[in-house]
Amino acid sequence: MTLFSYTGLLGVRCLRIRKFVNPKCGIVMSGNGKTLACVVAVLALTFVTACGAGNGNTGNEGHADASAEATPRLVTVTSGTLVPTLSGDGTVHAGAVFAVTAPAAGAFEPSVGSGDMVAARQELGEIGDTPIVVPVEGRVASLTDAGANVPRNYPIATISYTGFSLELDASRLLRMIGSSDALSGRFQITDGQGPTECAAVMPVRAASANSDQPVPDAGSADGSARLTCLIAKDVNVREGESGTVVLTATALQHSLLLPVSAVAGRSGTGTVTRVSGDKREQVKVSLGASDGARIVITSGLNEGDQVLAEAPNLTDKRTP
Repeated sequence: MTLFSYTGLLGVRCLRIRKFVNPKCGIVMSGNGKTLACVVAVLALTFVTACGAGNGNTGNEGHADASAEATPRLVTVTSGTLVPTLSGDGTVHAGAVFAVTAPAAGAFEPSVGSGDMVAARQELGEIGDTPIVVPVEGRVASLTDAGANVPRNYPIATISYTGFSLELDASRLLRMIGSSDALSGRFQITDGQGPTECAAVMPVRAASANSDQPVPDAGSADGSARLTCLIAKDVNVREGESGTVVLTATALQHSLLLPVSAVAGRSGTGTVTRVSGDKREQVKVSLGASDGARIVITSGLNEGDQVLAEAPNLTDKRTP
């Protein structure tokens, strides 16, 4: 029986053993101390090698970890579909006063008067050939003058709704999409009703007591733009309950997308770190809508570009 030693590592020779191996303990029975030492050394090396292989340890873990840490994680600009989304918490209010806005620019011709009761989906008037309808039943609290030439999104009527509602600050979402016309929403009452569709999502307004004209947005004192989720009257909620509202807009097709975590900035413009080979540079990008996880890149990057997965630190203008 011959054992082949790892001469380069242990400095032992190949030895021929003339005795036998005890099957109970695996030790070569020999009076030759050198022979026993050689066997023990080889067995020890074999054990270490086997353990290392079993644990996936090649002896270069430290180098591998260091290499992994040195390699930055990249994400790629992709083209896809995004549904602009905003969520927020609010409190259930009894009653709501909301605005019906102009879907297009032009002269407004009303078909109802201030103080009238209107039904859900009733026409309030028209601008050109475009009819303007109210989404829920209510009372017309104020109305723009007949023949007034108004811009798109102008509040032409204020409606008082005798039902429950949930409000939230939607400034960021409205900046992203430009209009509340195509918004829909769902709400979940904490430990209660839901998730349930909003009867309508409308801009919050306040009615003037002395004029037929709408007055500024009720939430605009701090520069915010508030929307109200109108709750259908057959839904069982109570005033003062807390809930979460999720608003969604029309899906945006064929948009350039990045994870929001890769972009410094959320509204209008932002910065990313573009990587090309060994070169890194901070690039300003124009931003569009977001769904909370991804954000639309409207300019500054092309599909297939790679950027660092972590947003750049804007306090340090140096690029790595």
